Parts: sequence; C-alpha cells; structure tokens
Amino acid sequence: MYSFLRQHSTTICRLAVENVVLSKTENKAGLGLLALAGLFLFLALGFMLFGAHLYFAATYGTDMAFIYTGSIFLALCFVFLMTAAGLAYFRYKKINRLKNEIIALTEGALQGAEQSVQESVDEKPLEIVAVIATMGYVLGQRYL
Repeated sequence: MYSFLRQHSTTICRLAVENVVLSKTENKAGLGLLALAGLFLFLALGFMLFGAHLYFAATYGTDMAFIYTGSIFLALCFVFLMTAAGLAYFRYKKINRLKNEIIALTEGALQGAEQSVQESVDEKPLEIVAVIATMGYVLGQRYL
C-alpha cells in the first residue's frame, strides 16, 4: 500500500493543491483594484525617487546623485526580491505540509481498509473467493 501512495502521491497532492491552496475566489473588481493600487504604488515610488535624485543633485552634485539614486533602486530591488523569496518559501512549506497530511491520511485510510478486508478474508475465505469470482465474471462480460 505504501508503494501505491508513493507512486500516486504527486497526483493526489496536485489535485488537492489545485483545489484547496491555489483556488482563491477573488472577483474581478477586487483584482482590478489591486492592480490599480500596484500602479499607484509604482508611480509614487517613481516620483519619490525622482525627487530624491533632484535633492541629491542640488545637494551633492550630479555624479553623487546618480550613485545615491542607484543605491536606492538597488536597495528597493533587494527588498522586493527578499519579499518574493519569502513568499515563495512559505507557499512551498504550506504545499509540502499539505502533501504530507494527505499522504498520512490516505495511508491511514488504506491501512484501515486493508485490515478490514484481511479480517473478512480470514473469517470467510470461501465466500470472498466466490464474490471475487462473480465480480470478475460480471466485469468480464460487461467490458470484454
């Protein structure tokens, strides 16, 4: 049973992740407002950096203004990259935790089913053989 889980764990986890983790029910208006907020944030950062560049140019000269403004851009880029990496890491951890939970639940259910079937086979082996033979005959007639 455990080999079955290992073989099909990626399929089970993909289906669970697509249905649980990745499916957010956001409406189009909410996504539009989020995009508009991102646009205004981008414009605000642009104007702030342009203002900082003008201030540095008036205070320190043109060459130092470019160095300071470039440093600010570099720092912002680093902050954004670290934020994106952190979000990706936490999402990976959440998906991995969900995968392990699904494997544990499925393994427990399969072990319980295997145990109940084993008990039935041990108690009434002839009836089980008859039922399996009948099912094989019916399925053979239906699909072959």
